[in-house]
Amino acid sequence: KFRPSIRHFPAILSNANRMLQSAKLLDIPLVVTEQYPKGLGSTCSELDINHCSINCPKTKFSMMIPEVKSYLEEKKTRKSIVLFGIEVCNNLQLYLLTDCHSDFEYNNDLCLQLIL
Repeated sequence: KFRPSIRHFPAILSNANRMLQSAKLLDIPLVVTEQYPKGLGSTCSELDINHCSINCPKTKFSMMIPEVKSYLEEKKTRKSIVLFGIEVCNNLQLYLLTDCHSDFEYNNDLCLQLIL
């Protein structure tokens, strides 16, 4: 429902698909959170999240809801995460994916300026 108001949505969707495909190929666990799916709708149908380990609805802006915290506690051997989508995350080592393919029009500096 909020797709038209998200800046650069097609590029975000394209890069998220690349990350999802990579995670599936490399057998990397996928954790999905959805912001108020009853009101805003579920994850975009263009994104294949069928292989996710958990999929949790949420009503706060952070993805660190109790279900995700519990899941990450169980997977303590993982020291880092890759976060992509439309999220803000605190208290984790975060890798910001800015250039996921060679013809992406933005660079690292611009992406960092947009989030700072």
